[in-house]
Amino acid sequence: MDVQEIIAGYRTQDSRIADIQQQLQNNPRVHLHMKGIPGALLSFLAAALYLERGGNHLFVLNDREEAAYFLNDLQSLLPGKDIHFLPDAFKKPGFFDEADANHILQRTETINRLLHSDTRGELLVTYPEALPEKIVQATELERSTLHIKKNERLDGHFIIDVLLENGFVQSDFVYEPGQFSVRGGIIDIYSFGNELPYRI
Repeated sequence: MDVQEIIAGYRTQDSRIADIQQQLQNNPRVHLHMKGIPGALLSFLAAALYLERGGNHLFVLNDREEAAYFLNDLQSLLPGKDIHFLPDAFKKPGFFDEADANHILQRTETINRLLHSDTRGELLVTYPEALPEKIVQATELERSTLHIKKNERLDGHFIIDVLLENGFVQSDFVYEPGQFSVRGGIIDIYSFGNELPYRI
């Protein structure tokens, strides 16, 4: 028996899926709290429910580690489905003094994908510490965005001023979001909105 047959069994034979379906029938925006479900069973139930019902689903797990395992399980159970992860922006849970640039990049990408999604079947996995963090409003982000076109002539000092004004850090080499480096007429920028840096 393969994984898809197991999920199909949950979809058609598990009373929990039928109960959840009934609750969603009565109130499509119901908040379900599931506990006491061992191991990867929660992932199987979530995958079965998504395949049965479709729609948008937000899964809030107990902590970052549990959310990461759940995300990994869902990605295995729903191959080809883009599942979003919303982390908090810090290196250590509960310590708000040291931001993790890669987490900020992932938060930005996830929020942008959700805001610009044209589907109604989005899956988002997160955990309580990540939810209350503020995000940049779209108007503020647009105001702070520097648009550069190919073959456009730019003043390097202006670019550096804009980067510094927006919290970027100058370094010898860029290896994480929020950094830029200057070598002669070359400026490398690792923005929070892309997975790879730009060279200007």
